[in-house]
Amino acid sequence: MAVPADVYMFGATYLLGVFSMIAVGIVTVYIYLPVFYNLGITSTYEYLGMRFDERCRKCASALFALSVFVYLPMVIYVPALAFSAVTGVSVIKISIIISTICVFYTTIGGLKAVVWTDAIQFSITIGASVLVFFLGLNSVGGFGEVIRIANEGNRLDVFDFDASLTKRETFWAIIVGLTVHWVSHISINQGCTQKFLSVPTYKDSVKSVFLYSIGMSLTKSLSVFTGLIMFAKYAQCDPMLTKQVAKKDQLLPFYVLDVAGHIPGLSGLFIAGIFSAALSTLSANLNSLAGTIYEDFLKSWLEKHHNHKTAGHVLKLIVVIAGVLCTAMIFVVQQLGSVAHGPLLGMFTLGVLCPRANRKVH
Repeated sequence: MAVPADVYMFGATYLLGVFSMIAVGIVTVYIYLPVFYNLGITSTYEYLGMRFDERCRKCASALFALSVFVYLPMVIYVPALAFSAVTGVSVIKISIIISTICVFYTTIGGLKAVVWTDAIQFSITIGASVLVFFLGLNSVGGFGEVIRIANEGNRLDVFDFDASLTKRETFWAIIVGLTVHWVSHISINQGCTQKFLSVPTYKDSVKSVFLYSIGMSLTKSLSVFTGLIMFAKYAQCDPMLTKQVAKKDQLLPFYVLDVAGHIPGLSGLFIAGIFSAALSTLSANLNSLAGTIYEDFLKSWLEKHHNHKTAGHVLKLIVVIAGVLCTAMIFVVQQLGSVAHGPLLGMFTLGVLCPRANRKVH
């Protein structure tokens, strides 16, 4: 929802993110993944405890937990906003339903449930996106017409080499800024690395990273071109200026209803695709958050005083509590603008690439 709206408003510079994603795949495979996989760790923050000390590990783990609690309310809010725009149902009610469903199957099934539901949700998301893309393309007269109108509207000025720090999107902001952001979000983030590390062999792990990079490049490109189609369709009648939508994040649901509303069930399929993407992200992050909190803060104490069955109950309890807190924070997210980890990335990179760096010895 965010990328097409951003392209509609500001242009297609985000398309350069494809090069960023390829770079991230290479960096992950050749720098970070070998270290994590060979150590056989559950939480990536275990590495910081081995490399530096327990204080660094707990500090990094706490920062990760904080970032998840800030991020997940937005993950819940986006599909709720889309559904509300289509049905008129309260965003809060929808958010509670989404969270309850996700917490239920994540708690019961763990990582296996996350992976299987991810596979199904991915298929729904991509299928809906592709259908809407081609319907939109047909509604504006084809790809050539989209490019012509987008070019006339200065939405194809992708290679802007302006070094100004005040410009929203430039070549440098995407290639450098987005690459660093994605390295922190993919290469060292527990939500991604736990999946890369859960496969049987290192070869499978490398394959999963490259498949992820290719898949993300394709879906990001699809989102960018959908934004260009939206611009071509509404070049002469901006739905934001006519007050048909209140926020730019509502542009995509509005466009979907416009081009697919006449086909029974298709607009509903697209909303299902948005929900699938959100549930996938939400379940993965809740699962990784529970694992990180358990491994880095609770495991040593629980193993001394309780058995493994108790540990399982604790993990499930963490997922439930995290889900409730993230849902409650929707009230904060509603007051923010549009929806569109540096210290942790620096800490991991220092440990992996700089052998002389170490903890302070008293």
